[in-house]
Amino acid sequence: MSTARLTEILKQLIGNGFKAGIFALKDGLPIASQNNKNVNDKMVAAMAAMLADTAERAKADLDLSNMESIKIVYEDACILCRNINVAEGGNSYLLAVLVDKPDSDEVEKYHAQLMDWAVDNGRPILQKLSAL
Repeated sequence: MSTARLTEILKQLIGNGFKAGIFALKDGLPIASQNNKNVNDKMVAAMAAMLADTAERAKADLDLSNMESIKIVYEDACILCRNINVAEGGNSYLLAVLVDKPDSDEVEKYHAQLMDWAVDNGRPILQKLSAL
């Protein structure tokens, strides 16, 4: 099943130090999620949807192109959000994660590489889901 594969991708992120991860519709409706027991992954999805909505309003108001990613840095954590377009002008999804604040540029690059990997591996599955 497609959502099981998305869950496996998220498990890999959690196994590499992320606190929570979720694939969601652009409105925040979760498709697949994983977390360590201390994080409400549904809240991460809701926050990502709110951020994506704000980005869409900025796009319209400022005549910008499509949002690619959002990063919010706190003293102790980061919310990373990627927009995943599955077809030109078609459906798009969100990958949102919660991770500890990186303590070096190398760790930040590693987080970016993991996000790239998750998007690259999740996109074909999301394309199939969009075709249903």
